[in-house]
Amino acid sequence: MQSHYDAQLKDTVRYLGKTLGQTIKAQLGNDWLEKIEKVRLDGRASFKGDTDSSKNLKETFKTMSDSELLVVARAFAQFLNLGNIAEQEYNAGLDVDASIDSLFSHLDKAELSALEVEEAVAKLDIDLVLTAHPTEVFRRTLIHKHKELAYCLKSIHQDQLGDTERNRLETRIADLISQAWHTEEIRSVRPT
Repeated sequence: MQSHYDAQLKDTVRYLGKTLGQTIKAQLGNDWLEKIEKVRLDGRASFKGDTDSSKNLKETFKTMSDSELLVVARAFAQFLNLGNIAEQEYNAGLDVDASIDSLFSHLDKAELSALEVEEAVAKLDIDLVLTAHPTEVFRRTLIHKHKELAYCLKSIHQDQLGDTERNRLETRIADLISQAWHTEEIRSVRPT
């Protein structure tokens, strides 16, 4: 069963995706939005094992120029960034006690034997993952936009929010998504 918070996260991601779609449509037109949506739908179906969708996806990519592929890649990258921001905002709002004491309390309630816990831990595969600091990956302008978007998402989920403030936040979210879409992520010329 889905909790209120799970539904809230999914709704937020859908909302951000829809807003990104409106931005893409405004800049590139409905044909581009439909192309990107077709790639998304074929990708999902392909992942589920639909071989026709896999073939469609391959054919679509074969017929696209490098610049067209870049637009599709940017759209998906932007969507993933928005999804990550929504998830971070969602997780920050959860009241989760991640302490070791809490872990042991949960294990006690689960009534697992020490051997069962030991076997489960032995099956874990934990790897250290080193990533670049976000400032090394994103331009400062995008970092600022993403932080402001996270703040807007946090604010928009307040229960006591009035219609005027909600509309202001929705407008700001749309503006930030549009600005992020129009920001070049890769500089072609080194800044002076």
